[in-house]
Amino acid sequence: MAAISRKRIGVAASAVAMMLVASLLWVFGGSPAQAHTLNELAPSGASPWLYTQSWALTGYGYNTPPTHVDYYNGDHLSDNYALDMTPTGGLSACGQPIYPIWDNMTVYAISSGTGGMYLRRSINGQTYELKLLHMKSLKYGVGAVVGTQNVVGYSSNTGTGSCHLHVAVHKIVSGTRYAVRPVFCGREVTVRNYGYKGC
Repeated sequence: MAAISRKRIGVAASAVAMMLVASLLWVFGGSPAQAHTLNELAPSGASPWLYTQSWALTGYGYNTPPTHVDYYNGDHLSDNYALDMTPTGGLSACGQPIYPIWDNMTVYAISSGTGGMYLRRSINGQTYELKLLHMKSLKYGVGAVVGTQNVVGYSSNTGTGSCHLHVAVHKIVSGTRYAVRPVFCGREVTVRNYGYKGC
């Protein structure tokens, strides 16, 4: 009888420990499920900022802490490789024009609460999604087809505490978003506080 009780107590303690780990993962941005991340470069695109400007990674970025997460408050974001960018050279972080990084992109969804636009395009038989957040004055609605010459909105602080551009690239696999590493103008953004020239 005592042996059975100890076994039950051990099983119960293991279950509590597993629940605690899962809870901590959830609170700190992880998930008990596997992260929706593919450690691969996205196809190179133009800069989402004006070609004459340089922007820097000044907020969250995947290469050095702090970083974005796959899950947040129970929402699946696929933002492990997302970047928070602001312009350099004394330009205001608010009110700068924002562009798609590829031509022939279709607006897939709009998020008014975050000033977000999700645009998709097929490249080499794969569907990729560009996620742009914290904009104001969104210029296009769902279904519109836009390209690298079209201003889709302006940098702002919609849904956040400061003006910046949150940009992420997803690869859509069987209907699921997977974060991939963004590449602008043939360069991966890997250095914090360095001005990346537009193209």
